[in-house]
Amino acid sequence: KDLADCGIIVSIGSACSSGSGRPSHVLVGMAVPEIIMCGVIRVSFGDQNQSYEADAFVEKFKQCVKRQLGDIM
Repeated sequence: KDLADCGIIVSIGSACSSGSGRPSHVLVGMAVPEIIMCGVIRVSFGDQNQSYEADAFVEKFKQCVKRQLGDIM
């Protein structure tokens, strides 16, 4: 399953550059290589989130990454 199928929504880029199509000025300022910037996702948590939700995200994200790597190898 993809993250969205698990009820986990992520975005690409930073909130301040959302929809601009340009890389985050923060990542540019940090001298993050372009190849890395192309794979950045934004994950947001708020004060309403519980630690178990962050743990669940990490586990689902690991599963998605493993599956994606398996698809290209």
